[in-house]
Amino acid sequence: MLGQLAEDMAACAATLDLVGYYRLDSEFDGIIDKAADNRFLTDAMKPVHALVRRFWYTQRGTEGQQEALVQHARIVRAAANGDAPLARGLLNELYDLNEKYILRLLSSA
Repeated sequence: MLGQLAEDMAACAATLDLVGYYRLDSEFDGIIDKAADNRFLTDAMKPVHALVRRFWYTQRGTEGQQEALVQHARIVRAAANGDAPLARGLLNELYDLNEKYILRLLSSA
């Protein structure tokens, strides 16, 4: 299930199909929420997920957006393969990528 989700996310990222990508991303979030079995944590994360999606929608078609989408699909693929250390490392890379991208935007404004 996660493996197919990762493949579908990668395909949407490659074609910048944002509607499809974010539908799949929401599905992934639901899987993680269920696995976490912590409604307080998942309730706290819902606004964060919404804000991140909103931000990346504003970056439609940018190299940064595509790079973030591809990186996120890699994380899902690592999770599908049960490789927690790889998923954690890729997630940290995604956080770094997001931070650098946003700081670059702010410094050029």
